[in-house]
Amino acid sequence: MNRALWIDRPRQRALLRQSLTGANERKILALCAGPGMGKSWLLRQFADDARALGAFVSLTDFSDDRACDALALVRQIRDALGAPFFDALTLIINEVTAPRLAPNVRARPRAPAQSSLVGAGHAGVKDNLFVVQTDNPRLLPAIEDRVTRAFFACLEDMAAQAPVLLLFDSYEQASLDRERWLPTVADRWIRQELLRRIRNGKLRNTVVVLAGRQLPPFDASWASALSTLTLEALSHTEVADYLGALLGPERLSDAEVQAIYALTRGRPQLVGLIGDALR
Repeated sequence: MNRALWIDRPRQRALLRQSLTGANERKILALCAGPGMGKSWLLRQFADDARALGAFVSLTDFSDDRACDALALVRQIRDALGAPFFDALTLIINEVTAPRLAPNVRARPRAPAQSSLVGAGHAGVKDNLFVVQTDNPRLLPAIEDRVTRAFFACLEDMAAQAPVLLLFDSYEQASLDRERWLPTVADRWIRQELLRRIRNGKLRNTVVVLAGRQLPPFDASWASALSTLTLEALSHTEVADYLGALLGPERLSDAEVQAIYALTRGRPQLVGLIGDALR
């Protein structure tokens, strides 16, 4: 699919810009649409638009099965936003993960100052990439809480410098059931820790987009913080314009465009696949 020629979504992009710049107080955007409607493409466009505004951007795709728990999730977001901003978090992760692997080693990297030290040549603290291990399962919530608090302290420092955009794609994978919403550990963390902080005003200058074929339910208490986005099928004119720009001189006849439009029903993914095949 030729992304440079892809169909614009001006209404959705304008809403994101308003949320990032503060023109819109709703900082949680929920994008629910069926397969092939261009959700992933739009998220990539959101990322480009946000970077053009000077924002920090993270894109997490739940289809790759890496964001399976809170620790994996914060590591992914940290690495996407810029690990040096999260040195304090990484130090805590190194402290609480797999302590039995090095019981006699007490030294650890000296904690740098806050993000004012982050700059050219600063590589950040190295993550040991171990997992949390404890003989007492009652300690796990306390460990997760410590990691979570450190993550958000770092994120707040970052958001004080520039807007932060957190994108979550294929969010239907964050449910254990396809018929009804049954949250995974990652979904519970996102909604209870991340989204609640945004809704309650504890995490400012941060925008979150959830995109998927299915999304969790949000009750009326979220109304002031959440906007719902939709993606419509492409019109006949948009399909014709896209195919014309893609194929150039080898333009299709009106009858051929109509046949493709009838076959795809304006679903962007199918239009793109057919266009690439014809090219």
